[in-house]
Amino acid sequence: DVVCIATDGNATITIYEHAAWAWTPGLPTALHNKLTGRQKTLPRPTIVALGSESRYYIAFADGQAVWHGPGEMASVLLDVALTSLHGGVRSVAFGEGFDTFFLVFNDGWWHAPGMPAGLGRLMESRKCRPDLKCVSLGPNG
Repeated sequence: DVVCIATDGNATITIYEHAAWAWTPGLPTALHNKLTGRQKTLPRPTIVALGSESRYYIAFADGQAVWHGPGEMASVLLDVALTSLHGGVRSVAFGEGFDTFFLVFNDGWWHAPGMPAGLGRLMESRKCRPDLKCVSLGPNG
């Protein structure tokens, strides 16, 4: 069964339930290097996200994560990891610009600088409730 699938328009990566993963050519080099030759005894990937400009996020079953993205994203992810804030990351989405991303945490809270205006209005109409499970963005917002 598929646990997670991500694409950036050039490459796709799929994570399967029983510690397997597969990808197509074109993954960001750093992510490709992290996965190529990865020993099956190491914790399996659990979450993956891809974005334009070689942005990516990948988390493993032991709670470790590796990413390439904007500085604000790194700052938030490090705070979450160091403090166990929000119970960890549930999903990551990358948007149009390098600095645009949307993090959803396991407790339903979220962090989303530069989100598209329509999504911002939707979130406001929902009173910014902390009940999200997943959000998708793309290169056009």
